[in-house]
Amino acid sequence: MKTSGFKIDDFVEICKEVNHENGYTYWVGSMDETIGLKGIVVEIKKSGIDVKLSNGQSWIYHPDSLRKIKLKTKANSTEIENNFPFSLKIDRFFSKPIYRKGLDTITIIFFLLVIVGPIINIFSTLFLNIPAIRNDVFADDLLGNLQWINILSSLGYSFSIAAIAVGVDIIIAFPISIILTRYNFRGKKILDALVDLPMAVPTSALGFSVLLFWGVFGVEPGFSLIIFGHIVFTFPYIVRNMKIVLEKSNTLYEDAARTLGASGVTVFRTVTLPMMKQGIIAGAILAFTRSLGETGATIILSGLVETAPIMIVGFRRQLELPSASFLAGILILRGSYHDC
Repeated sequence: MKTSGFKIDDFVEICKEVNHENGYTYWVGSMDETIGLKGIVVEIKKSGIDVKLSNGQSWIYHPDSLRKIKLKTKANSTEIENNFPFSLKIDRFFSKPIYRKGLDTITIIFFLLVIVGPIINIFSTLFLNIPAIRNDVFADDLLGNLQWINILSSLGYSFSIAAIAVGVDIIIAFPISIILTRYNFRGKKILDALVDLPMAVPTSALGFSVLLFWGVFGVEPGFSLIIFGHIVFTFPYIVRNMKIVLEKSNTLYEDAARTLGASGVTVFRTVTLPMMKQGIIAGAILAFTRSLGETGATIILSGLVETAPIMIVGFRRQLELPSASFLAGILILRGSYHDC
């Protein structure tokens, strides 16, 4: 069917030449000039063409109105492209497959070198320094296996602190996450922002603040003060994950349970808590890993307690790189195992 010198079939073929991921892309214009509205062909029929424009409008072009569409043919291709804004020309130039593939390649190389590379390098250092690790950690001529005993002690401190901090965080996060998702009150946004406050403060500054605050109550640097500090900066990770799960869950089940006569505790135990399970697990993993690797605040709060990250810093200062890589490898393996 011809209309004003072209057919619907011609329209389809030209659209296929500029096929994008979201559909057929073309330019809609008047008889005299292009008005620059990018559109997507939703459906093409003999009765008409259903078009969705980038400005949110949805038009249907019938065969007798196709003269309103200025097609991008070989004859007017140069004319239309010359009328494109400079930014659009840049976008079109770098949208070519060769540039997309190049960008993907650069992204993968960056990921392998910057993200994966340091982790793999730890284990390569371990394998290359096995004799030195055996002599320094397990069979030193003077100290014997004292360094290994100290490593085990530091790991025990690190995992104990992380476990206690996560446990306390979960208990406190339950009511906070429910309040932020199930209730509306004045100051809710302020409370929501305060939950994220520890994430916005550098850990060394946060550790010093915790030291000053609890020092007023006579808490000395050591195991207890480290726990207080780790509770502060791991708390947002658990609350946020719980809050996201609760926001996506339907309150219909909780309302139904209350309608059937269930008490508030029963509703929480049988309905709300199971819905929060995924958020609790995800938040606990993030918080545990965050606590396990914390160094800045822990150094300020530690006193005589030496956690695994602090010991790694000590090894680095003493240039005992094989021992440092050995302990770092243990932390990576244990952290990865916990995440799984």
